[in-house]
Order: sequence, then C-alpha cells, then structure tokens
Amino acid sequence: MMPLPDLLQWLASARKSGTLELERDRVRKWILMREGEIVGCSSDDPPERLGQFLLGRGRITETQLHQALVEQEQSGNFLGQVFVAMGAITEQELSSHLEAKAEETIFSLFGWDDAAFRFTRISTTTRGCFRFAWGSKTSCCAA
Repeated sequence: MMPLPDLLQWLASARKSGTLELERDRVRKWILMREGEIVGCSSDDPPERLGQFLLGRGRITETQLHQALVEQEQSGNFLGQVFVAMGAITEQELSSHLEAKAEETIFSLFGWDDAAFRFTRISTTTRGCFRFAWGSKTSCCAA
C-alpha cells in the first residue's frame, strides 16, 4: 500500500501522463496528470459535483440547478458554461469555485486510508478543462 503523497510524488518525478483513479466505498475520484503535473480532477461523489458544490455554498438555487441540468442535457455543454450563460454566476465566480472544488476534491483524498488505485497511462488533453491558478501553477478542472 502506497500513501497518496508518495504516489503523487512518484508520478510527478517520473513525469507521468494519464489518469489516477482512486476508489473507496463505491466513490471514485480521478486525478488527471500531464507530464507529472495535476491538470484536472473529477469525482462521482454527488456533493462534489459542480451543481451540488454551488448549491451548498448558496451560489445557485435548486431551481437554477434543475434548469441548468436540463439545458446541459439538451446542449451537451459543461455545467459551468451553462450556469454562466444563464447568468447564475459570472466567469470569474466559476473560475474561483472550480479552483475551490478542485482543491477540496484532491485534498479530501488525503483522508482516504484504504483506497484502491489504478493509473492509466494516456495522452491527456485539456479539452473541456477550465484553467485556474493553483498555488504557483496553472491547472484546470472539468467544468
């Protein structure tokens, strides 16, 4: 069993590109790496999805979330883009919330003592990623 900080450090020092998938108690989270740097993250844990994240912080209403999900289903656009287009939040707010969401998703993994992980080497792309400054580096998170 390898602790997450050691795993991330190894991936960084080896300049790996791909997706690190971690799973615990039927919750999965993904960290996208490009040349050893974290460039994105995702989670299938409902409270960590963007709509619930914004709802929990009082930035959108239940009605706005429902409308945005319907629009997303019809248009295929990313949920963050839908919220901006409908005027629920600004692009600056989206960027700020995506940064906070990414940090929360990744930092929550450090509390996972017994997760299973798999790293899949792939040529990662940042299509659909929303760029943000994370510490001293620029990263992105799926909007």
